[in-house]
Amino acid sequence: MSRFSSFSRPLLVPLLRPLRAKIIAVGLLLPCLAACAPEAVNPSDIERVTVQPASTVTAPTTVAPNEDCGSFTPQTAQASYAPSASPTPSLGLDRIRLNGKLVVGVSADTLLFGFRNPSSGKLEGFDVDILRELAKAIFPASADNPDSVIQFRVITYADRLPLLEAGKIDAVAHTMTINCRRWNRIAFSSEYYTAGQKLVVKKGSTATSMETMPAKSKICVPSGGTSQDQLRTYTDKAFEAVEVSDVTECLVLLQQGKTDGVLSDNTVGEGFAKQDPYVAVVGEFVSSEPYGLGFNAADTDVVQLTNHVLEELRTSGGMVALLERNSLSGAVPVANHTRPLP
Repeated sequence: MSRFSSFSRPLLVPLLRPLRAKIIAVGLLLPCLAACAPEAVNPSDIERVTVQPASTVTAPTTVAPNEDCGSFTPQTAQASYAPSASPTPSLGLDRIRLNGKLVVGVSADTLLFGFRNPSSGKLEGFDVDILRELAKAIFPASADNPDSVIQFRVITYADRLPLLEAGKIDAVAHTMTINCRRWNRIAFSSEYYTAGQKLVVKKGSTATSMETMPAKSKICVPSGGTSQDQLRTYTDKAFEAVEVSDVTECLVLLQQGKTDGVLSDNTVGEGFAKQDPYVAVVGEFVSSEPYGLGFNAADTDVVQLTNHVLEELRTSGGMVALLERNSLSGAVPVANHTRPLP
């Protein structure tokens, strides 16, 4: 299997190119409204949360996407905490169990990783499934119904770190790249998926890679994501960054001709291509994006338990099963639990 994600299963819902550009991006992924059965979702357990202003978490312009970490290499050393089925108790697990809910931050519009199923109204995807496995480990009695102990909060890229730091959520699974700058603010699990950034363009575009994209082109990137950092490295191209709060907005802008391309993880880009047959993911990978679950830096016990859950999934074949369930393929990353605390 390839190190990076590929997609072979047909799209969940057949889509035709709409007369209005927004229909493609929004129809499958945005929260279900009147079409959903009322009993499919408990509104109190799925919330949209934002931190204002999001611009306060914009990455420094001088920081490269995977800046020098000294002895720590983001692609190979992913975890601060050794896995443990019975970690030393601290405030994290006690707080979550006392609350009776694992409060998690997710996407609702990233196809295959975190998205709202328009038929059931339920959140689905690889990230969401990983969180369900964690919930079952924290609340063993919920093994048959982990959603009963999860409170989903739909958040943007830029909100991920501030919400964890403020203690408003317990965990984030939101196609989030592990890097040094983030390690200095939050804790990460071991790497559970490896992605990489690629260019997304309309089919027929003369650009076949970031290198062949004309200078001063408009490139859409989500605020608070690593593609925002990566775009800044093309100093000779003088690209104009079109920043949005939710990555799906980039697809809408591309369809409307308001941006020339989108720089995003291949996982997101391939999801776009499945929604709209008139866009394509092109060129070579321009980065490596190791995904990890994020936690408040003080919740060492939660990270240890999470790493135990991930290790069990790796060794039992459960991780491969979850990948297949979500139409994903790729090598399961090998965990490295030797990095010292930042």
